[in-house]
Amino acid sequence: MEQTIPQFFYVKANMDFETTNREGVLKNKVHRNDEFKVHYKEQTQEYFTTDGESREVFVGQVNENGVVLIDDAFSLMPISQQRFNYIYKSFAGWVKKILKRKKVLVLGAFFCMYRI
Repeated sequence: MEQTIPQFFYVKANMDFETTNREGVLKNKVHRNDEFKVHYKEQTQEYFTTDGESREVFVGQVNENGVVLIDDAFSLMPISQQRFNYIYKSFAGWVKKILKRKKVLVLGAFFCMYRI
């Protein structure tokens, strides 16, 4: 039976940390209890996510046996919590889009009334 490697999953940060390069330039910054959607990069067989400023953060890798190894700074979120977060964030994004449209319409109507 062939194992399938998950293409994405959700993790939670266990600690605050920063990663810098050799010159001391900040590469990424993670805060404790932040939740991330992690994506698989097939070329390198590694998992990455992005921090709050869209900088890439290493989360884990797949070993030669096909086992996913997650960095100690992160913990895997339960599937039920992952599904809830996905549905909640999708719904929240949809509501934000509607509210932005309505706000534009309301503001537009206000300015039209003000000019008349």
